[in-house]
Amino acid sequence: VLLGPEGVGLISAFQSIINMVQGAAGLGIDNSAVREIAQASAHNKEAELSETIVTQRRLVLLTGLLGLIVTLVLANYISLITFDSEEYTWHIRLLSLAVFFNLVKGGQMALVQGMRRIKDLALISILGALLSTIISIPLIYWYETNGIAVYLLLLAFGQLVVSAWYARKVKLKSIQFGWKLSFLKSKGMIRLGLAFMG
Repeated sequence: VLLGPEGVGLISAFQSIINMVQGAAGLGIDNSAVREIAQASAHNKEAELSETIVTQRRLVLLTGLLGLIVTLVLANYISLITFDSEEYTWHIRLLSLAVFFNLVKGGQMALVQGMRRIKDLALISILGALLSTIISIPLIYWYETNGIAVYLLLLAFGQLVVSAWYARKVKLKSIQFGWKLSFLKSKGMIRLGLAFMG
């Protein structure tokens, strides 16, 4: 009601941009990680579970940074393709942070889902919807269409904080696991993730 058809269309366009970059940069890790974590958890292999989670966290951090950089670099081009104008270049550059937050949040959600913490998943969804309402209405009321990019950014950050809070409840076995070992372990996760993405 506050934004009208143009504003609702703009939200949809911005969300499509975020989803497109997330899909490409995320390599399907959020989906493949659920399977890997669930398997390790089901077999009660604490060391393997910790290795999988550490690897997955490193992967989502790297894919999040990749998504952020790609969005920053291609913001002008994305604006031209989407809106036939450079007017929204800075809005899209701002959304690069939302891409990063969403990719990291996807990793946190994969952990909660892989550990079968159904109640926590439900609470994350409820709190996410509540945050969306609290953040969006004041921004849209005062800034109208100019507040949309900021709203999507703050929403992504809020959802990341909520998912991280619940992901921290998963207790891990303390291990020494270097980046090289994570890279070797990540190959299977990436292959499966690419299949999901495809």
